[in-house]
Amino acid sequence: MANIEAMRPLVVGLAVAGLLTACGSSHGDVVNDGATVDGSSSAGSDSGSLSDGAGSGGGVSDGSGATTLADGSGATTLADGSGATTLADGKTVGVGSIADAGGGDPVDKAKKYQLCSKLIECAQSLCTIEPGPKCYETCTNAASKSANSCLEPFRSCVFDDCVPKTCANKVTTACLGTCNEKCGALALICMADGKSGDKSCSDNLACNQACDDIKAKGQDDFACRVGCYQAASPAAQKQLNEFYQCIFDGSDGNGGEGCMAKMLTCAADGSNGKLKCANVLSCIGKCPGSFDNASCLGTCYGKGTKLAQGQVAAMMTCYGEADKDPSKKGTCYDELLNCSEPTGTSGCQDGFGCFGTCAGGGGDPFGCMVKCIGEMSPVEAKKFIDVMACGEKCEGECTDNPTGSPSAEACKKECEQAKCTDVQKACLG
Repeated sequence: MANIEAMRPLVVGLAVAGLLTACGSSHGDVVNDGATVDGSSSAGSDSGSLSDGAGSGGGVSDGSGATTLADGSGATTLADGSGATTLADGKTVGVGSIADAGGGDPVDKAKKYQLCSKLIECAQSLCTIEPGPKCYETCTNAASKSANSCLEPFRSCVFDDCVPKTCANKVTTACLGTCNEKCGALALICMADGKSGDKSCSDNLACNQACDDIKAKGQDDFACRVGCYQAASPAAQKQLNEFYQCIFDGSDGNGGEGCMAKMLTCAADGSNGKLKCANVLSCIGKCPGSFDNASCLGTCYGKGTKLAQGQVAAMMTCYGEADKDPSKKGTCYDELLNCSEPTGTSGCQDGFGCFGTCAGGGGDPFGCMVKCIGEMSPVEAKKFIDVMACGEKCEGECTDNPTGSPSAEACKKECEQAKCTDVQKACLG
């Protein structure tokens, strides 16, 4: 299944639906190239890592505000290529300038930290030296109202929510690093400073997969992910925020897998087509890496009708839950049946022989399975599904061999004899 859990450290904590607007349109000091507006040097500090809380290379390494993307291209390119930032009110701010420089509170504009990204780097640096609830104060006292407003959701997530639950109110550098990671989405948007580009939602997923490669090498991937977010268009950022919000809410109580539809919609950039569910699954089955290939997954999903997309999302959600919870094994066959839309004449027993040809994963296993079910009559397909579901439920129940049988396989056979005899007889009919 597509790996939503791998993204969870970046998205848990995004509880403020309007955060992007607050960090973007309210920033009278948004600067396209990240040039400092406080008169300080652009050399910056590379301390205060948001990924590990250890102060090692987090955020923007050279302090210049230019975020290095996975392709090494450097600063985010805006849609119009002008190098200027367009604010929510339609005003354009040139590179290195401050919006509405003639107005506003002069004291606030004189504050050292005008950008949230600079403020969070300062705070993380000091908290590395002396971790604790008050380690942000020196930095926040020297920051503008807009920077503080943008930082506050992240600060609150770390110190008001995570630290009391995770650190037993004894804040250490290691524990603070854990909370930084759990609240990472809020830090990511703070670091973005309201910037956006012209990349689609699917481009962002592909960009983040490239960041996964950086992380796999043991390198800090946070700056990469900030770059991905900054490069996304405002519409794509809105889609991403909705996806992040869904995971934070945990509305389905299963750790975020139920947000699959939003992730797939992002991967498909909201498109839909004419393929049925079975055809979409067949397309996905042929993708290199199958369900972990976000680009191919989005292409296939985008070819499905809205009904098919709902069916695919329901199947993937269910199987995602079953992968993590053995007690849910065998509960997804109704979704498979709905996707297969049986209209044929084959019998229940024929299904077992047909399924045998799908083993091994070669070619198109998903398409093969739904084709087998689709060739049965609706009544016979339901009998077949009942037998398969019962056997898989027994497999889930015997994962830890609670009966003390010689093996899990022996446990499964005992379970099937006790619980599946009726559905087996109905299939033999």
